[in-house]
Amino acid sequence: MLTWTLCHDIYVPRFANQITQTHSLKAALEEVSQLLKQISDNVSLSVVSRGGKWWLVREKQDAEREWFRYAEMFSAMFMNELLKKLVGSQWRLAEVGIQDLEAEPSNLLPGMKSAQFFTGRPVSAISIANNWINQPIAFTPSQTAPSTSFLGEEGKFSDALARALTPYLSMGKISIQFAGELIDMNARTIQRRLANEDTTYREV
Repeated sequence: MLTWTLCHDIYVPRFANQITQTHSLKAALEEVSQLLKQISDNVSLSVVSRGGKWWLVREKQDAEREWFRYAEMFSAMFMNELLKKLVGSQWRLAEVGIQDLEAEPSNLLPGMKSAQFFTGRPVSAISIANNWINQPIAFTPSQTAPSTSFLGEEGKFSDALARALTPYLSMGKISIQFAGELIDMNARTIQRRLANEDTTYREV
């Protein structure tokens, strides 16, 4: 639940409030994809048409790594919450493709219980109804919202990062690489932002 809160309250608004291409959902999602590339060099987000449907697709390597399932779960939540914010109250999650070979625990995530899951896919993806793809987004970006900071309640990156990692403490020692994969942020970027707050990953 803490991870969902982080995604819903901080991560999604962070990107949504930077959108300038509001005339269509497709254009807005493509802009988010470009924004994501600025902070993560190992993940790709795109909007593609396959089998007569539109999909929001996230591609990421290292599916065999121990942290991959958690990173994919966070990405699925992020894509769903982003689409919910941009489409508005009409949004209904219908189909989700995941690289994981098991639907659980992804299908138990908040807001994803009613979706049909397809496992063992080469990418993670969420279907988008054709009638939404060219419609203007229902969300109005805030020009006064923080646009480039991954912020906690007190405006601190370190607080937000600590909340993101809390659900995974039972795994034992959490590497900065795992943290980076979880929040789709380069490890060096994490270190730099923590240094700006006079702290370190170890202290967090």
